[in-house]
Amino acid sequence: MLQIDNSFLRSKFARRIFLLFVLSAVIPVVAVALLSFSHISTQFSKQSYEQSRIVCKAIGMELYRRLTMAHDELLALGKNLRGAASRQEMAAAGLARNLAPDFQDITYISGTGTAFHLRGKRDQLPMPDQVQRQRLSQGKTIIQTQYDLEGRRDILLIQAVNKPGPAGGMLIGTVDPDFIWAVNDLLPTANDLLVLNPDGMILYSSRPSLRSMLPQLMPLLTRSISDHFDWRFDGENNQASFWSVFTQDLFSSPNLVLVVSEPESIALTPIKNFTTIYIPLLLLTILGISFVAAKQIRSKLLPLVTLQKATQRIASGDFSGRINISTDDEFSELGSAFNVMAGHLDSQFTSLTTLAEIDRMILSSFDARFIVSTVLGHAGDLAPCTLAAVLELDEGGSGDGKLSIRHTAPESAIEEHRVRLSHDEIRNLQQNLSCLQYDTGANYPGYLEALSESVTRIVLFPTLIKGRLSSVLLFGFSGETPLSEEAQNSLRKFADHVAVALSNASWEERLYHQAHYDPLTNLPNRALLKDRLEQAIARAQRNLSRVGLLFLDLDRFKLVNDSLGHAEGDAILKKMANILTGQIRSVDTVVRFGGDEFIIIIPDIDGRDDAALTLGGIAEKIFQATQSGFETDRQIVHPKMSIGIALYPKDGQSPEELIKNADAAMYHAKGKGRARYEFFAPDLNAAASYRLQLEGDLRRAIGQDEFFLTYQPKVDCNSGRLIGAEALIRWRHPTRGMVSPMEFITIAEETGMILEIGEWVIRTACQQIAAWDAAGLNPAPIAVNVSPRQFQEDNFTAIVTKVLGETGLQTRMLQLEITETTVMVDAEQSIAKLKACRDSGLHISMDDFGTGYSSLSYLRKLPIHSLKIDQSFIAAISEDDHTHAIVGATIILAHKLGLKVIAEGVETEQHRQMLQQLHCDILQGYLISKPLTAEQFTERFLKTGAESHAADTSGLHRLRNAAK
Repeated sequence: MLQIDNSFLRSKFARRIFLLFVLSAVIPVVAVALLSFSHISTQFSKQSYEQSRIVCKAIGMELYRRLTMAHDELLALGKNLRGAASRQEMAAAGLARNLAPDFQDITYISGTGTAFHLRGKRDQLPMPDQVQRQRLSQGKTIIQTQYDLEGRRDILLIQAVNKPGPAGGMLIGTVDPDFIWAVNDLLPTANDLLVLNPDGMILYSSRPSLRSMLPQLMPLLTRSISDHFDWRFDGENNQASFWSVFTQDLFSSPNLVLVVSEPESIALTPIKNFTTIYIPLLLLTILGISFVAAKQIRSKLLPLVTLQKATQRIASGDFSGRINISTDDEFSELGSAFNVMAGHLDSQFTSLTTLAEIDRMILSSFDARFIVSTVLGHAGDLAPCTLAAVLELDEGGSGDGKLSIRHTAPESAIEEHRVRLSHDEIRNLQQNLSCLQYDTGANYPGYLEALSESVTRIVLFPTLIKGRLSSVLLFGFSGETPLSEEAQNSLRKFADHVAVALSNASWEERLYHQAHYDPLTNLPNRALLKDRLEQAIARAQRNLSRVGLLFLDLDRFKLVNDSLGHAEGDAILKKMANILTGQIRSVDTVVRFGGDEFIIIIPDIDGRDDAALTLGGIAEKIFQATQSGFETDRQIVHPKMSIGIALYPKDGQSPEELIKNADAAMYHAKGKGRARYEFFAPDLNAAASYRLQLEGDLRRAIGQDEFFLTYQPKVDCNSGRLIGAEALIRWRHPTRGMVSPMEFITIAEETGMILEIGEWVIRTACQQIAAWDAAGLNPAPIAVNVSPRQFQEDNFTAIVTKVLGETGLQTRMLQLEITETTVMVDAEQSIAKLKACRDSGLHISMDDFGTGYSSLSYLRKLPIHSLKIDQSFIAAISEDDHTHAIVGATIILAHKLGLKVIAEGVETEQHRQMLQQLHCDILQGYLISKPLTAEQFTERFLKTGAESHAADTSGLHRLRNAAK
């Protein structure tokens, strides 16, 4: 937004000039604008009427074209009827059905008056009068109108059929209303159509209220064949145009009149839009004139105002601003002198302020990173440098240190480098405590390599603390930027302040680390445990999440100390600390609780996740990480441990209670034989035990033929014909009975067993298809689900191709269903793999569409054949309008992309009807059939289908009855 400093208007002279300037420009602009607005509004109105007349004429020409098409169809039919002498011959020829598709019914009346209904049947047949018969004999076509049974006007075409002898007759056809009045679809939005003859008989009306225009229309028909007029209905003004269709020559009938009407509020929308734009534009023009006037006046008075305000700022202690007066006169010279003075004052005050801020940091902050960041951020205020750096040397005199560099450009980040100084380099710094400089071309020390590439001079200010080189403050300059002696002394003092602040921060950090971290393992100790656990609980209360606590104790560690010595025991504890730290997330915390005891805090466990699975999985990872053992200085050690697990808030509300209950669970694990983990909560413990047992049973089930496939049919949405089935895996456990796939598929994914199971499913489905084909049952294609883990394998395509080759199946008989989540894990690689499958002839369907996170930009790239809408949408389609709209939009989108649409979870007849209305392609669900064994599927669908697929319309009811 443009802003003007209006302080100059305090001058009476400025106000007077401004007012005269604005008035002399605004009055002419407003007068011209009003005249232009009037002229343009008139042109818009004329354009609206002309557009309406053009639309009316176009609709009339289309109506005449359709009547001509019907005339030609009836004429062609008449020519073909000349060789048919009886009803049987006419029916055998099938002429009416093939040659006149745009007629609702057609009747042939022979010369003897006998009526033959070639299509449909019309109860009331018109009889031409003498004049019309004469025109028929001349080859003319007669148009007549009749009311149908519902009170609508039908348009009938009558033509003579000139046969030799007494067999001559005439054809009477009723033009299909959907064909002739489809011209209404060509109208622009909000337009209405009325068709009538010159006598005022209405042949077609898009809405009943159009009859109200007849009093205004009829007088105009006697004067012109085309015109426009206004009419009013129900308090609303309308604009209308009419045009006469010349039907006299071809049809020997009076001309038809077409009227196109449009509400005035819509017809005059361009005028409203123009008004909406024009008025703000006029106001903007006036504002622009005012702005230009103000700018011109301000440019003449601004220098004095600028100097006045700048002087006031310096008086208040603000030296940051500089003034820019470019008037090429004495004001410009005065402004330059003022800026030089303000710069000197600003430099002196900035130096004092920065030193004061460093002093405040020494007293208030003990964070070394914060001190370094603040120092580097203010270094540019003390010297016109290109970059600044702080070198912090480690304690112990090793020469190692950390070099932090920041360029003085805005928003530059701090770069950190580890460097090492030699003894000579340290001695050189200690001997030049006042200042040390390196220029371009000099032999830079190695620790300055990170700075030397971007500057031409480096100035160093070393600092000693208790006789030891503690830190170095560095400034890098580009070009010739000599530092005065006064500036060097100021920076020397600045470096001393920095060294003191860093020394205090280092001391505080050492004290904090000693108080909160274990000196042997460098892990947090008991003091920090309570603080971290309290933070995790507070966050869990705020986010409605949970916190897990693992209490670990090394089994028989006293025996290790006694047999190998405490030094070896300490080495084992340090190694265990590294292993535990490597098995957790960055937000988790490993604490050495004391002796051989460790505690792991697992915060932010989502309330919807399986806590037993999450915490048990971490314990399993720890056991696996220590299973192979590790080597110490003296031998290879295989440490064992017992783990107790507690969960907030179920097993405790406070840190003390959680630690106590996790400790109790740990001792419970030791009591059960050690080298295991136990939950404090019995139900969680049972869940973890059940999962471990189920995982073992799943490994056995693969080799014991406990799996089998069921098949759920897919049918065409319109005809109900069987077009395929989905293979679904089932597990019959010898003791548990049927185990739901929801229980074992997740375990199979996590353990990798899904690869073997997935290949078994593909192979079994292909073998079953081959068996059906060998039995002559003409099987339909079978779809199998592909898991994410299975699809991501590099040899997935090769496995599918191998199975198809071994079973001798065509690729079209096997279909792959892949979820959109699977595809989007690595979209580009997935697209390449899907393309390879498609190129081999496999049919690919995207399963559970709408529940993942696919992007439309990727959907159009995916080489798939069909989309499968998730059953959660189908279940709500009849109850939720939003879901109905989503399903409809998905079907339209899929069809636009050339994809078939499969709806799963179809359970009611209402579901089927709604999906049929939305033009869904394929149905699957309990309305058709539950999943069936191979034998059941054979009896209820394949054998039945082999006998009746030749018949078409038993459809969905036949399939549904067969599945009962």
